[in-house]
Amino acid sequence: MAEAMQCVELYNMAKAYALQNFPEVANQDEILNISKDDFVSYTSNDSLNTKAEELVYETVLKWIKKDPTNRAQHSAELLAVVRLPFIHPSYLLNVVDNEELIKSSEACRDLVNEAKRYHMLPHARQEMQTPRTRPRLSAGVAEVIVLVGGRQMIGMNQRTLTAVTCLNPQINKWYPLASLPFYDREFFSVVSAGDNIYLS
Repeated sequence: MAEAMQCVELYNMAKAYALQNFPEVANQDEILNISKDDFVSYTSNDSLNTKAEELVYETVLKWIKKDPTNRAQHSAELLAVVRLPFIHPSYLLNVVDNEELIKSSEACRDLVNEAKRYHMLPHARQEMQTPRTRPRLSAGVAEVIVLVGGRQMIGMNQRTLTAVTCLNPQINKWYPLASLPFYDREFFSVVSAGDNIYLS
């Protein structure tokens, strides 16, 4: 309604509220009546606040099943907004895999198979980067910058630091991590692999 009346500020506030309160919005019948384009825009948004991608999947399915005659043809496009790789593997195999809408669409099956590969081949995840493999902001997963050790000038003396800190650039906040277990090492190498950090 705010969009139709060209109330941009009201529209932006309503959109932010709907994104932040997705679990409540998903339980309302009104979400089943919005247009496909608005539904795709809403459910694909990185800021959609959900602790479980399963809820996004269930909401997509409810939206399609509200009018399957007209909406089933969009199943693959709608399933593509669900971050299937972040759905628990047992739910993926026992629920998603057995859904008739999914089984009847080759494109949907391809999306589910992509998610299965993501779960089964963790070492190959770097090569599987798509919008579906990017966690939503509410997932608590973020790319960070990690600072390991260093030196601090105190007057004319230098002190070796054992602190390990990380910066989340999305929210511009620093966090302390576990300190280094040694004080007397210098000039070590640091490398990241997946979600791990290694020191030599």
